[in-house]
Amino acid sequence: MTYLFVYGTLLSHFNNEVLKPIAALMQYEGQGKLKGRIFDLGAYPALTMSETESAVVHGEVYKLASNKEVFAALDEYEGEEYRRELHSVQLDGGKIIRCWVYIYQPEPDKNVIQIISGDYLAYIRNRG
Repeated sequence: MTYLFVYGTLLSHFNNEVLKPIAALMQYEGQGKLKGRIFDLGAYPALTMSETESAVVHGEVYKLASNKEVFAALDEYEGEEYRRELHSVQLDGGKIIRCWVYIYQPEPDKNVIQIISGDYLAYIRNRG
């Protein structure tokens, strides 16, 4: 099985247009989290990996029916700033699975806000 972890503008709440043509190829598996840090870049967030226990990013996990079509669309959407990597993600029930995750490649600027909660959706709601 192939899984995808999303944490930003690809979350179901945002109804992102890029997902519409590939939605039938993605089955929601549940909420998950992984070790990392998330930053507010303005129009979208950036995730960088971290081994710090307290650094956790929350998101959604999807099982993919077709890697080729899904990744063709998402790789183009994410662009060169992001690299798709396999990482361990813990589902809410405790199960750990390997998921593809889009990782931000440049080091975020020191003036960029880190989303301490690791939850982009909650951050956007609170930002108002």
